[in-house]
Amino acid sequence: DFYTSGTNSIYSSDDFEFIEFHNDAGYKIGLAGMKLTDGIDFDFSSGSVLTLDANESLLVVANLEAFTNRYPQPNLLIAGQYTGALNNGGEQVNLTDGLGNVALAFTYNDSRGWPLAADGAGHSLVPLLLAGQETGALDYGRNWRASAYRDGSPGVVDPPLPDSIVINEVVAHTDY
Repeated sequence: DFYTSGTNSIYSSDDFEFIEFHNDAGYKIGLAGMKLTDGIDFDFSSGSVLTLDANESLLVVANLEAFTNRYPQPNLLIAGQYTGALNNGGEQVNLTDGLGNVALAFTYNDSRGWPLAADGAGHSLVPLLLAGQETGALDYGRNWRASAYRDGSPGVVDPPLPDSIVINEVVAHTDY
């Protein structure tokens, strides 16, 4: 798939990929020395953001120009552009601290049990579990869901999906 921007630049769908981190702790977190490894590489020490405030979201993106073209919100906190690529078939992603210890690791894939809407239909993967991510729980597809919106909702915590269907409005006849 290729997308055309307002300036007629052409991007592949992979150019819009991103990983978003959200700090749900009640305090600021330092990112100096943190690195994303395996599959993609990003060193937060050389990025544009070295701390993440409480309740703040941070992005690392595949292609900064493509990403800011699609998501032009001025308040997005983007640490920078990673190298490598997120494998559409799945792979492991690690977040290590300054000493090389794994702070967070997860393996995603497109096998049975993973959200279908996030496998080529334009939705992002959203973890169902916020606590316990360090235990390997994110290696299981049933602990993820597809994002509420196509193309995800970078910079905003993805809204929960409704527990039930509610009819909001029906237009059955539009003749005047």
